[in-house]
Amino acid sequence: MAEAKAPWPTGLSYHSVEHLSDGNSWGFSIHYHYNNQGFAAVISTSPPAGFDSETAIERKWLDRLWELSTHDSVPEDEGDEQILQRLQKQSEGEQEVAREIADLILPTLQRLAGPPLAAPPPPPKPTPEELEQQRVTGPPHGTTTVSDLLFPPCTLLEVVTKDGTLEVLSDRTEELRAKAHAIPWAVLREEMGVEPGFVPSFSAKDVVFRRPGPGVGVYYASVPGSDEELIGKLTDSFDKRFLEKELEKYVKLWKASLDPEARVPKLKGLITHGDFGILGILLTKISAKHASLEPLITGSPELPYGQQGRLISANPDSLPAHRPTPPPPAPRPSLERRQRWAAQIEHTVRELHKHGVTWGGVRPENVLIDVDDTAWVVDLRGSGTPGWMPEDEQLLGTVEGDLEVLGRVKEVLLREDGDGTE
Repeated sequence: MAEAKAPWPTGLSYHSVEHLSDGNSWGFSIHYHYNNQGFAAVISTSPPAGFDSETAIERKWLDRLWELSTHDSVPEDEGDEQILQRLQKQSEGEQEVAREIADLILPTLQRLAGPPLAAPPPPPKPTPEELEQQRVTGPPHGTTTVSDLLFPPCTLLEVVTKDGTLEVLSDRTEELRAKAHAIPWAVLREEMGVEPGFVPSFSAKDVVFRRPGPGVGVYYASVPGSDEELIGKLTDSFDKRFLEKELEKYVKLWKASLDPEARVPKLKGLITHGDFGILGILLTKISAKHASLEPLITGSPELPYGQQGRLISANPDSLPAHRPTPPPPAPRPSLERRQRWAAQIEHTVRELHKHGVTWGGVRPENVLIDVDDTAWVVDLRGSGTPGWMPEDEQLLGTVEGDLEVLGRVKEVLLREDGDGTE
């Protein structure tokens, strides 16, 4: 007979698990609701000075969550049912860890938020029409600021071991948030060789994200005193080194005299978090005729700008009862247009290389066609994608690797099969 699961303490509920990394250490934050307030319990491979590390008791939870979150042996032909089963197993395992940690932090929650209150009524379920709209465009963002998005009202607790005993720290919220998200100012000064004022800086409390943009962690943004719509990109608590690498590349381009014919977005500003550092970057928004080159050369359906990479939730309860008819395949452009785009892309990449910058993310998805039918290179993070990697993956993010994959992109772009007359 299966062991009965312990009930959750009154007023306390589990919300989610988030993976954290600053490049040198990693961990997880387990999010709870208690007395209508948000709390997150952080466990990390790098506890504060003075606390146990190698013999930390919380290591058992770290290892368990890491095991649940990594799927190196997932079969390439895994079907929808298998995906749902795997994600369900992951969700159940995370909830088990969250329940164990809940017993430890409950006294701290009661000290900070008082005795348990009556549970609030559950929010109304969204209608099928609302679910369908969210599936296509993502959740509504309204006038969400970066601060609201990254730092919702939430108290951070840190689970640590001291002399073989578990403890809960509750006074390091700002420091933990900065460690998870902010690129320190010292990186800008000491590693990139520029002072913070080299481009305008905007507080995370003032930068407004109006709706999701093209890609994960990308938004359409606006700043005080300007009507210009920008692209905002945020650090990722999973690994903020991606944005750090991209920022370093834009700093090099800011220092350089880049040929105006090299089409790459310009750095317009930094999104900052006080003395802690940089949370994101602001780039020029390109008015797009085609959000990606990929459907134009593969015949796949073309999505509007801002809907690339939109994922459907694996939770069956959140899926609409019907799926919309996908858009028709994009017509293949004429050979003359594709030759022009190939020349433009190659010119931009060679200009980047001339100034010590590699693209890294060389693939059709990262080429945008603007309203003047000009090809732009976007996404300088340098993350590779299966199918668009150098044969020797060690060459990813190098000039040699860029040119190798660029040759592959040009080959697909210029092949004559299925040539259209658009």
